Amino acid sequence: MTVTSGEGAKSIKAMREALGSAARAGDFETIFQMLDAQGDCLPLRLQVYFGALALVRTGRPAEALEVLKKGPRNRLFLLLRFDALIDAGEIRMANQLLPTLGLASQKHRVCLGRLTNAAFAAGNYRAAANWGFKLRQASPRPMPRFNADLSSLILLGDVEAVRERLPLCGSNQAAILGHALREAAVVLDRRAVEGKKVQYALLRPFLDLMPDPQSLKIMQNAARQGTPVSRRLLSMIRRMPAKQARKPGRVKAVREQLEKATKAQDYEAVFAILDKEGAQVPVPIQTYFRAHALLRTDRPDEALQLLEKAPETGRLQRLRLGALIGVGRLAEAGQLFSVLRDSLKPQHLPDFFRRLSLAAFVAGDYHAAAQWGLELRNSSLQPIRYFRTDLSALILLNDVGAVRERLKLCKPVPVRILGVALREAALVLDHRAEQGEAVDYSFLEVYFALASNFSELWEIKQSIVTGLPQSPKLSAMIWDRLCSQLSPDEIDPNAFQSGEGPSRPIGPSISLVADWLGVPDDERPDWLARVASAQEANNKLATAILGVPAYREKLARSLPSVDWSAVKQSLSDGHPVILASSHASFRFAMPLEFHRSGIDVRIISSKHAFATVPEYVDMHYASLDARPVNLMARRLIEVLKGGGCTFVTADGQSGAQTKSFPEFGVDARLPAGAFALALRYDAHVYWMDTSWQDGQLSTSLERLMLPDGITDKNALSDAWQRETLKRVRDAWARDVRNIHMNRAIVRVY
Repeated sequence: MTVTSGEGAKSIKAMREALGSAARAGDFETIFQMLDAQGDCLPLRLQVYFGALALVRTGRPAEALEVLKKGPRNRLFLLLRFDALIDAGEIRMANQLLPTLGLASQKHRVCLGRLTNAAFAAGNYRAAANWGFKLRQASPRPMPRFNADLSSLILLGDVEAVRERLPLCGSNQAAILGHALREAAVVLDRRAVEGKKVQYALLRPFLDLMPDPQSLKIMQNAARQGTPVSRRLLSMIRRMPAKQARKPGRVKAVREQLEKATKAQDYEAVFAILDKEGAQVPVPIQTYFRAHALLRTDRPDEALQLLEKAPETGRLQRLRLGALIGVGRLAEAGQLFSVLRDSLKPQHLPDFFRRLSLAAFVAGDYHAAAQWGLELRNSSLQPIRYFRTDLSALILLNDVGAVRERLKLCKPVPVRILGVALREAALVLDHRAEQGEAVDYSFLEVYFALASNFSELWEIKQSIVTGLPQSPKLSAMIWDRLCSQLSPDEIDPNAFQSGEGPSRPIGPSISLVADWLGVPDDERPDWLARVASAQEANNKLATAILGVPAYREKLARSLPSVDWSAVKQSLSDGHPVILASSHASFRFAMPLEFHRSGIDVRIISSKHAFATVPEYVDMHYASLDARPVNLMARRLIEVLKGGGCTFVTADGQSGAQTKSFPEFGVDARLPAGAFALALRYDAHVYWMDTSWQDGQLSTSLERLMLPDGITDKNALSDAWQRETLKRVRDAWARDVRNIHMNRAIVRVY
């Protein structure tokens, strides 16, 4: 007998309806019998679906997962696979599958609920708490009868998390907490029956959340509902009113005091509050604030000793992780981090990766430092700026290829970060040498080759020689490398060929200069190429000045002379002098002029930029080993009070603040400037400009008079900043060789 296609379709439809009816009735044995007898008549997808459904519903999830491998990967089958994974205890795999389901909100909430309950049943309380929180966030209304996440937090001992979660659960918080406590207590009862050690005291801090008699009564009634009932919990609740020693109002007041002192970083006040009134708040809260204060006052060993005895709450475990890092127990810290990682908020991950990388580097575990650093870079939604610990570790491992690849992830200027990483690696080698080890520094030279042009090599040098502390050996190596890259006799400060060197300047802020100068979009590539060529030429010229004495002397003879008579007259008349300039001037030639002037000019800055020229360091620099603003200001005032001559950069960043200058169309970051100082100390101000004018490098001096009739400090600062912006813009527009960097302009509108 031949079966027509129409009859076959009717037969399939009838069998599908029969299977569906059996599934709705829960008659899964009938489904197995039908599939065994006539399953071959059905399409494969129907065989797989009904077979897997019956296996899941009859408690055979592992077999269901095998069957589902033959089916399609559409939503219906993925949802069935999700159920099978949950029943098979593969909770993490089920969680990974959830985002692919694309479920409607109601079904999504059902899945989150299943994940939460399954994690709670499996004893994975941190995961249960996290998924329960997501479920409550997704729910349009409170779910007062859903307790798995609260019960999980109770078993974790996380009082603060329960306190924060209760308002999301419904209005009758005492009843909700009672139900959750019952489920948690039943777990503890079960452990006690199994002969395990149980700490029922874990539950006591949660009873303190409802200290008034009425709430305790409601909580007690809720704890009696459902089966089984924990008699131990009911006994604890009954005894609470008689033993309640805390004053409810004081709990809140003391906690607010602790939070205020912690926010103000007044950790001595935190200790004082805890010593005086700590008993008024639950023990986990006391522990949190004390441990946090101990860590912030660099006492990680005491913090760890306190935290080892504390409940394993989320907040306290994060503090314990920090304490383990602080005492150098990095293996344990890594294990704890692996446990906590899924529960940490994404914005908290980078900080832990950074701390783990740095701690591993200090401990000499460079492989771990490099790996944690990579995790840091991969974990952040934004580029990790200025981080270099992983690079330093890879350098000490001498893994050139890994350093080259890691540099691609470094922001904002990779070669500058490479320079800092080289300096940090060299300092480790310096320490080894001080300990009597035989140290070979030569392998560091290969990293200089990662610079693709002279300007990048110069930037590496800048990071090496301007940071603190210094590595004299590395500084000498980079200077030797730079000087080997040029022929000083061929360098002419006034001969500039556009197009030589890199195609783009180093430093993203140069684009702001183009915006401010109004460089048209179609001309910008050529303009950037000219700036880059100028930058390369300037860097070679600076290298020749600072690294080759013969060229420095030659240049001093070739520069046009400067008339210092007005400055000398001001000093002779008893007026201190402020020489001001900007980074639009070629600052590496300025000490030549100071040296020729015969005036004792004091540059209030670190000496490291000119460390290769001893006469400049000895004659013109204040004895600064660092650049704290207060120290620099004090040195400046000392010079002015003594009637001397000092040099400052008007667009320097010490003490600078960002403000808007609408008439210039920019927001700029500039210091208060020289006018207010001149008024206070009766000083004369001169603008010193060493830059390219009419194609030639030369220096000019111009006396700047104080604005008439202005004595207000803020008004004088404003006038000075406008004067600075005008002169910087004029210099940049005059010649691209005057565009060395941009430290002032932060926005153009």
